[in-house]
Order: sequence, then structure tokens, then C-alpha cells
Amino acid sequence: MYFDVSKAMHHLKWTPKYSNDTMFAESYDWDVENREQVLKSESAASRHKSPDKQGILALLQKFL
Repeated sequence: MYFDVSKAMHHLKWTPKYSNDTMFAESYDWDVENREQVLKSESAASRHKSPDKQGILALLQKFL
């Protein structure tokens, strides 16, 4: 993964506190430390495998 913040830096004159490398390292360390708790939680299921609620898209499909 890579996050491009150049537009925010340019338009908002914003500077991130942490680099991408630092954020990835901290995220990985957190995941390692909390892996068992996360796997046991109800939200452990991948959101990518869950069907999305179509809402207005389902309605539009009926007319298209």
C-alpha cells in the first residue's frame, strides 16, 4: 500500500507527522501484538468477502 498525500501537502500546506514507512512499521507491530484479540472479535471477518448493501444502486439497476 502507498498513500499519496502530495495534494493535501500542496493545497492545504499540510505536512504529515509520520512517513509511510513509519506508519507501516507501527501498523505491523500493532497487528502482531493484537493478532489474537482481533481474530477472536466479531469484526474479524474480511469486509471484502461481505456483500455490500446496494441501497440506491439496487434501485437504479431496476430501471437500467
